[in-house]
Amino acid sequence: MHGLIQINAFHQSPTLIALRAWLQSHSGIGYRFLASLGFCTDELNQLRNAIKNIICINNLSDRCFQIKDPFDQIGSKKVIIVGSGPSLSLNIKALSDLRESFFIVASGSSISTLLKNGIQPDVLCILERSYSIYTALLELSKKHSDLCDVHLIMSVTADWRISQLFDSFQYFDRPLSLASSVIGRLFTPEVELMGPEAVNASLEYLITKNLSTAILLGCDFGSISQSEYRSELVYD
Repeated sequence: MHGLIQINAFHQSPTLIALRAWLQSHSGIGYRFLASLGFCTDELNQLRNAIKNIICINNLSDRCFQIKDPFDQIGSKKVIIVGSGPSLSLNIKALSDLRESFFIVASGSSISTLLKNGIQPDVLCILERSYSIYTALLELSKKHSDLCDVHLIMSVTADWRISQLFDSFQYFDRPLSLASSVIGRLFTPEVELMGPEAVNASLEYLITKNLSTAILLGCDFGSISQSEYRSELVYD
């Protein structure tokens, strides 16, 4: 524990013993301090990514950014939000057979399962800021050249290198993040809650598009199997 020196008395009273136990417990100030370090680190990393994403935009041509919104092309298709839960694998053939009837919004790692089953989604939504998301998508792009044809919608706080893997993309703000507080809100639409998972972000983004109906697939609340808690072929 940095910055806090604990001095133990030779004769400790029951009160002091109880206080010491609380300081060292998961509910005590020491554990809370260490937990807050993780939160602060995450926020600072998000701020760093946001700054790099903004710099990246300034270096790109208009061909890559500010393109026609793909949601304007939905027409009569049904919108389906795809998560990476185990029910995706169970229904992947049905989704493939009905592909032309759906406007598919892939959430996070579900893009892997879809592409490996020959299904190209219309949109991919990325929320998490971790660099591992970029490395997973980079490996996926080496195996599936059509990944770049998917339209990317991504949090401005996500890894700045992700957008370079796609021919077209949009950012969205996370108003509750440190990045929005420091830099300001630069993108529309704004999605207030945005999370905690990519599938939540997909749904919230669609709400900003005034879409009243969407089908959910792979958006499972849990799994009865500890070995099959997500869809097959996820970033394998």
